[in-house]
Amino acid sequence: MTVTLMGFATTATGRIDLTKMDKHWNFSGFEEADATEPIVAVYICADGDLVDGQKVVPRRNSDHDAIFDSDDDAPPSDTKESRESSETLPNHWALFLELRNGGGRAVRLEIAPGWQPTRPVREATVLVRSLTAEDRKLQSIVRSRRFSVVSEGDTTVQQVLESMCHKLRHRYLFTESGEGSRYWVYAVVQDLETAEILCEGEADAVEDELSIRWESGGVNNGQRRIRRGMFTEWIIRGEERKGIWL
Repeated sequence: MTVTLMGFATTATGRIDLTKMDKHWNFSGFEEADATEPIVAVYICADGDLVDGQKVVPRRNSDHDAIFDSDDDAPPSDTKESRESSETLPNHWALFLELRNGGGRAVRLEIAPGWQPTRPVREATVLVRSLTAEDRKLQSIVRSRRFSVVSEGDTTVQQVLESMCHKLRHRYLFTESGEGSRYWVYAVVQDLETAEILCEGEADAVEDELSIRWESGGVNNGQRRIRRGMFTEWIIRGEERKGIWL
């Protein structure tokens, strides 16, 4: 028996059921066993390779790519125009859930524009991916901030995912200019603070970090106003797929 609540499915034993999750989630890089793993900390991480605010066009021939521009439409990465544009746009941000018994392993959570051809490009997908300790070292992170959970061992990855789902954080629209990852990260952290998974005041600290454009080496390149996407109760009515998209 599977119980589904607002797009989040669990089995009769209470474990996450990836075969019944709705299309706002992408678990293609997730190790299912990580769902029950306790977490010790939540990291917010600014990506050095991705930025928010570019034209929201999904990459073609890709099932789960967080990159905003398609290969054909994006300007060449080595042009002066491209470099100047990227330097003025805010970072793309993600959340890392550090596993207690993982030896440096983590689960990466991020919001990305919809990749399915039948969906509006502003409509987001939550990407959930398991990372080994080596994977984490290879991430192009220019700034990160660690927040310890209130009760280590009492909070699991699945509980964080359930919190996100109950608050409809998986149903999100980017702004027309393609921004939105920063506000999404802030909203999720605020929910975790309200649920007493994170300490009081952590959301304010996160907001301060998100409002800065970070460069390589953690260099502060000035303030960037956090532009808000929109959370929505809309349900995707696109083509159904086998597997986790049923």
